[in-house]
Amino acid sequence: MEALKKGSIALLLVMMAATAAFAQIPSQTLGFVTCQATAVPPVVRAEGIAELVGDIVLTCQNVPPPNNAGDPSRNVIVTNVSVSLNVNVTNNINFGAGTNVSDAVLILNENNCTSPSPLGSTFVSCGAFDPNVQDPQFGTLAANNRLEWNRVAFPVPGSAINGTGDADCSDGGCYPFTTTLRITSMRGNASQLGVPETATFPSTQITAFVSITGPTTFSVTNNVLNVAIPILGLIVTPGTPLVGLQCIDTDGATAIKLNEGFATAFKTLGVPTYSPGNTQWESGYYAPGSNNGGGASQATRFLIRFFNIPQGVKISVPRFYTATTGSAGTATTGDQLEMGVVTGANSNGAGGLVSTAAGTVSVTLSGGFGYVVYEITDSNPFAVEAITVPISVSWVADTTNDLPAVGSGQVSATFAPLSTVTTASASEPEPRFIDTGGDPDTIVSIIRCTTTLLFPFVTNQAGFDTGMAISNTSEDWLGTDPQAGTCDIHYHGSTTGGGAAPAPQTSTVIAGGEQLIYTLSGGNPLQGIAGAPEFQGYIIAVCEFQYGHGFAFITDGFGGIPALAQGYLALVIPVTTSGRLAGVPADGTGIVSAPALHTFGEALNH
Repeated sequence: MEALKKGSIALLLVMMAATAAFAQIPSQTLGFVTCQATAVPPVVRAEGIAELVGDIVLTCQNVPPPNNAGDPSRNVIVTNVSVSLNVNVTNNINFGAGTNVSDAVLILNENNCTSPSPLGSTFVSCGAFDPNVQDPQFGTLAANNRLEWNRVAFPVPGSAINGTGDADCSDGGCYPFTTTLRITSMRGNASQLGVPETATFPSTQITAFVSITGPTTFSVTNNVLNVAIPILGLIVTPGTPLVGLQCIDTDGATAIKLNEGFATAFKTLGVPTYSPGNTQWESGYYAPGSNNGGGASQATRFLIRFFNIPQGVKISVPRFYTATTGSAGTATTGDQLEMGVVTGANSNGAGGLVSTAAGTVSVTLSGGFGYVVYEITDSNPFAVEAITVPISVSWVADTTNDLPAVGSGQVSATFAPLSTVTTASASEPEPRFIDTGGDPDTIVSIIRCTTTLLFPFVTNQAGFDTGMAISNTSEDWLGTDPQAGTCDIHYHGSTTGGGAAPAPQTSTVIAGGEQLIYTLSGGNPLQGIAGAPEFQGYIIAVCEFQYGHGFAFITDGFGGIPALAQGYLALVIPVTTSGRLAGVPADGTGIVSAPALHTFGEALNH
């Protein structure tokens, strides 16, 4: 029995030893390293100068030499990694990490931390969880389109961490059998490839060329990658312009619509992150000192600019606006498109602080130019969104001082901040954009108040002549604002023998309480009207003031004793801002009946 027990124990020990030997995973020595490069290119704004491109990931494996007969001490290889884009690199540089050091980051084996090092082969300086893998490393700008990460401590896949050949990988004594190298937070100048007029798929994408150099050969498969797809990010649609009269107080509105070209074109500022993959906000990997600590200086902004706004016109917009409700309000949550006015921003849309308070803000105008800057405070990255910004337009009639000024004003909108710096910079905001405002669209048109007078018959033929007077009666004792303006005299008819009618003429300015007086034959040179001898027909006078009235007197005896004489009051033609319109029957049936005849055609009066 004792012999049987001893034999059983011996057999058990042999089986345990065999099992342990079977479970042990030996380390690998350096042989031939192969890496597969991949990237998931995000859609970026074609208008953008500093757009975050997709992460580049290298997945590397080691093929050991025959019989694993390599040098086990070569478990970490010092290499240089570079990435070249087909556009300029536009990362923030010189933010405190060193000369030409950018905020683009290289991470090995996802050994992340919040304070990457500007130098390669730096360990445990930032609290990364794996002390055997170097800290995340900032890239250095080597050329306008190239970043480099030098002295990268690349762990040989499957090699012994202690640098000996007898490590057991089953108990954590080895580096992983796959080494990953991730490059993130690179920014590129998408606008360099051109900005399409519509949100169509681009013919050219942002591409990256990846290379690894060092004392040993690395094979990188698929080292030319598409890393971003530029598409038009902002589609602007102006509202119907407000058309009004100078002499009438007006408090109207129009709008401008801002539409995403794709679902993630409008982004919030977000926060720095080391999570793999493309972020849905403007911030990138942790980079202390680089703007918000993640490379971004602000969320997506819009610059709405006003041009040639007539003097005396006031423009105001909501201080905070929510697309979902379609009205001004206060900040909410829930991934709905919201934006607030940026106070203190410059004319390029940079600087200042965003507000989420309720109310409206008046646009400061100087020489007819003004602007307002909005910044996204919330959005839904999984939907194509749009926001229509209401624009209030108002003025108080002051015709005594010829205000508001007659004319048209325009509006345009573009992403912001605007910049002409298309390379990496230490001071320019990120993101930033080129100016795609283009030709602005009319937002308001102010038309001078006018009186249109019809003199239905005038003549200077067969011995007759016509005298005419136009009175500007806008001056009275009732508090009416006096108006002043010229009169355009339009001749319709012919001269003796079928000759052409005279060309239109414009009088001098007729002030309130004054008259334009002239004869058809001789005119009145002092008031800018030349004679129209031998003309016969009718005259339409368009005067740039309200309350104009006319009188005509036809006689065969100017300067003598007349045999015939006749006078009449000119008829006032009702002309709207849309032009001279014929009326329709008042009963709305379209059938002309006797009771409705008075509304058919023009309702002329004195």
